[in-house]
Amino acid sequence: MSHLELPDEVRRFKAFVESRNGLKDDVRNGKYTWQELFDKWYLSGEQDPFWDRYEQLEPTIDDTSSDYKGKFTNILDMVSKIDIDQFEKQVNNLSQTIDQVQSFLQKQNKSKPHYHYNQRKRFF
Repeated sequence: MSHLELPDEVRRFKAFVESRNGLKDDVRNGKYTWQELFDKWYLSGEQDPFWDRYEQLEPTIDDTSSDYKGKFTNILDMVSKIDIDQFEKQVNNLSQTIDQVQSFLQKQNKSKPHYHYNQRKRFF
């Protein structure tokens, strides 16, 4: 499937929006529309005093991939700290508990009479 390329101006505006804290919030809150901000940016440029009210964020290098790497590293650290013997004991205890609950429920179902409310008598 082919992807449509965004025009250069739109890509630059998108990067500009990402670099300004609070800009997205103002659009979400209805203070401005994306079209209004794009027009202001396109006509007046990034140096316009209008943009000074939005704190400029420091550019980050590939935040999403480093975030995923950090989460993956945390998961690996947690897994490496697991005591396998203790984990096996917990799994066995859980399995025994489930067996006991199933056994109890089966005994309860056998002791109750079954009523068939929705059965109709046949006339022929």
